[in-house]
Amino acid sequence: MSPEPANRIRIEDKKEAPTPTVPRSRRSPLLQLVVARRRTILIFGVLVLTALVVWWTTHRPTPVTYLTAAVTRGPVTRTVVATGTVNPQLTIIVGSYVSGVISNVYCDYNTPGKSRPAVRQD
Repeated sequence: MSPEPANRIRIEDKKEAPTPTVPRSRRSPLLQLVVARRRTILIFGVLVLTALVVWWTTHRPTPVTYLTAAVTRGPVTRTVVATGTVNPQLTIIVGSYVSGVISNVYCDYNTPGKSRPAVRQD
């Protein structure tokens, strides 16, 4: 067996030096600010994610239920119960360009118009 040269290092003999750790009190203020900001963002993200999961699980839509009945014959009715004032959505003012004195009016406000009967008399 031949002796190994002095400049060769065997892998088993090589030990890694421990990485030095800096105590928190000796960190720079900028590094402390960055670490605190990252921690705050992480905590905020976890809280938001937790809130979203809770909201999603509690606000699910209720299942649809159907009311069924046997088929029968009878009148189709619809009843509407309401209170208050009914107001038109659109009001159109209709006028005419006829001049002269009107002696009789044969219609009232909101009377549906027809093509032949007279609604006034000169």
